Amino acid sequence: MAQDQRVAGRRLAIWSHGAPHPTEGASTVLFWHYVSGLRAAGFEVLSVVLAQPGTTTAEQLRDYEHAAAAAQIAVHVSRADPFVEERRHAIRLRDETLADARRVVADFRPDASFGLDLIAGWAARGAPGRRVVWLGDLRFQSAWYHALYEAKERRAAALQLPLALVRAGAWRRAYRRALEDADAVIVSSKSSEGRLAKLGVASEYQPYPWPAAATVGQARHLPETPTFLFLGTLQALGSRSAFHFLLRELYGRLVQRWGRGGFRIVIAGRGQIPAWAARLLETTPELEHVGFVDDIDALLRSVHAAIAPISVPVGNRSRILTALAAGTLVVAHENAALGNPDLVDGETCYLAAGADDFAERMARSVEAPAEARAVAERGRALYEARFRPDAAVRAAVDTLAAVLPPAARKVV
Repeated sequence: MAQDQRVAGRRLAIWSHGAPHPTEGASTVLFWHYVSGLRAAGFEVLSVVLAQPGTTTAEQLRDYEHAAAAAQIAVHVSRADPFVEERRHAIRLRDETLADARRVVADFRPDASFGLDLIAGWAARGAPGRRVVWLGDLRFQSAWYHALYEAKERRAAALQLPLALVRAGAWRRAYRRALEDADAVIVSSKSSEGRLAKLGVASEYQPYPWPAAATVGQARHLPETPTFLFLGTLQALGSRSAFHFLLRELYGRLVQRWGRGGFRIVIAGRGQIPAWAARLLETTPELEHVGFVDDIDALLRSVHAAIAPISVPVGNRSRILTALAAGTLVVAHENAALGNPDLVDGETCYLAAGADDFAERMARSVEAPAEARAVAERGRALYEARFRPDAAVRAAVDTLAAVLPPAARKVV
């Protein structure tokens, strides 16, 4: 993106919990696009990486430092295990682990800090200059819903729900404490605005930067068998929710519509499928688990639609953006629009409230190809306007420019 004169030459410390990466991961990829995009906008950037054993490897750090050097981004790595101490009733940032990072940042003399997610934004508290915090999924929501799904999957886990509720309360207090004096808070999910408002924290939803597919458009000749793609990190909350909806509610409706063997759903992504879901998949030959796929673009072009049967009302799903960017029709649960309000049924995607609606929209993607193609094209246009990295980073530049202190006058 072109330099922005409002921020050109201003100093920005960008804090991240883990190393950004240009191509691998979900949050790490969008972190990279924020870091590199803000550098391209004209900021002098110091990237502060909070690295923990088990979550950030030496190879990831080497890859990042190499990419950052090529983009003229300074990097400081701070190591601790962990940076945050979790107790039953309280979450504590271990300030003693941040002395070196804070010393380096103070020497850098930033005009502002940009914290990428809660722990990084919390660590940046007290640094020189203004402070803007970007937030992904809210931990108190994600942890609670994981506990609910665990109780569905293992009856004994229901006994742990009161403890999960206590932990969620501890994380709510941590968010309030970490964000109370931030100059601006950006949320990646529209529904987070209301959740944070209940904690007394004002925030603004902004689409986040997500890379586009290398090529665009569906295959010219789609298979005769109705074929769909289920993609994502398979052990994450979104997939956990989607497996429950797909296997326990939607699958039977699809069999009723097309018969046994009359459709195909390809399941692709990193990570392990939950054990209970893997057992059920042994009885559903129409659902094929292929694991991680290098050329996801080609796979997206070979299906009638990408499906996101994610009923959990949390998050703004990158798997949906990946499909939109490729020009592939998306069929999603209506709760996806709580996080991304640009998802509109019949306009930029198909949305469904329940299993019957979901099956009908999957069928429509096959039986009304012209309509489906038009919706997919509008979905691609949505991606270009709102989530393409240069467009999304521009919104963050606007927020940072609005809070920056006046630039010091140069002495001639």
